[in-house]
Amino acid sequence: ADAWAFTGWGKRFKADRIAGEYVKLLEACKVVGRDPATIELTAITEVQFLAPGQERDTNDEGITGNAEEIAQELRAFADAGVQHLIMIIQPEGLSGLSQFARVIELLH
Repeated sequence: ADAWAFTGWGKRFKADRIAGEYVKLLEACKVVGRDPATIELTAITEVQFLAPGQERDTNDEGITGNAEEIAQELRAFADAGVQHLIMIIQPEGLSGLSQFARVIELLH
């Protein structure tokens, strides 16, 4: 394999869930004699921008909030070693992409 894609148990999760699962990949690499540095760490998650007045669901484990909060959560993926991150952005369409433009500015 060239990459390992962590999708969690659903689309909504934060970077801290990767660390526990990544240990399993490291153990498997050790068993077969594979250098884990040769496997790109990827992840797939969902990002949801809250609408004005919309409250955060306290049971939601996903990346939810305003641009600043979302940028902070996305930095954690890089800190966890994720090299390629695929995101499902909510709301869909131009509205979500327009809001995500601010996240990109904050990450630079």
